Amino acid sequence: MEFKSRDAAQAALVVLALIASVIMLLTSNASFLRLALIAALWAAVIGFFLVSRYRTQAEKAHAELEQQRQLHAVQLEQARQELSVERAHIEADAERRIKEDTLAEIRVQLNDVREQLAQLTGQLYSEPTMVQAEAKRIFEIEQEKTPEPTYIPEPEPVEPEPTYIPEPEPVEPEPTYIPEPEPEPRRFDTGSFGSIDWLQGGITQEEEPKPPVVAEHGRRRRDEHSAGLSVADLLKRRD
Repeated sequence: MEFKSRDAAQAALVVLALIASVIMLLTSNASFLRLALIAALWAAVIGFFLVSRYRTQAEKAHAELEQQRQLHAVQLEQARQELSVERAHIEADAERRIKEDTLAEIRVQLNDVREQLAQLTGQLYSEPTMVQAEAKRIFEIEQEKTPEPTYIPEPEPVEPEPTYIPEPEPVEPEPTYIPEPEPEPRRFDTGSFGSIDWLQGGITQEEEPKPPVVAEHGRRRRDEHSAGLSVADLLKRRD
């Protein structure tokens, strides 16, 4: 149905284009020219609709193709997984059969060896002991195939070493040097003799310095006040 409508639209487009071309080439009448122009416009409109329709159909077909491609990829991945699972089952069954055949052969050989030992030694070997040894050996073989996980010890936390901080040494104060007072120059005491003035001549009586009066409390101060004489007066009386 869709293809039929597409073919009809294309045929109408071609017919209108041919009519417009023939009219414009063969006649110069204005009415026919108008009809030719209208036919050309309709042909253009039909072509525009056909182009938009074809574009929509092309986009839709591309989307469907992309969807089918993704679906095909998913189906292919599922088939691959199923194939790998089936292969694993087949390999497991084959390995199991090989083990069973090997165990059967080992059991037959053990029976032969047991019979030979029984004939040589005259002792009967019980089968449960042989079966236990066989099972133990099979267990050891399976353990050799599956390696044990290596144990990685966790790193022990490293404690920071204590930092030694030396105690500050006590600072001894430097001894302060106190200079000794210089002794005053000794003055020559002429005593009761007068000083001689060599430039002016004659002897000048040198006034003796009065000793500072020391205020003392008690009986000594009262004795000095009662005597009423100073050292200078005594020297004058002596002269």
